[in-house]
Amino acid sequence: MFHDGKLSLPNGPALGVSLDRQKLAVLADLYEKSAVKDRDDTAYMKLVDTSYERRVPLW
Repeated sequence: MFHDGKLSLPNGPALGVSLDRQKLAVLADLYEKSAVKDRDDTAYMKLVDTSYERRVPLW
């Protein structure tokens, strides 16, 4: 509940968020069955900005 522009946190552990394990299992199964395993953010960014270049830090 908000009070003076702030959100009160629960007194117990966590933030009061609970997972629907059944829905999570369905989504995990869909992920396992999908052919998409690798991300290609560079190709997506080039659709938005053709001058985009991926830069990797040299550490």
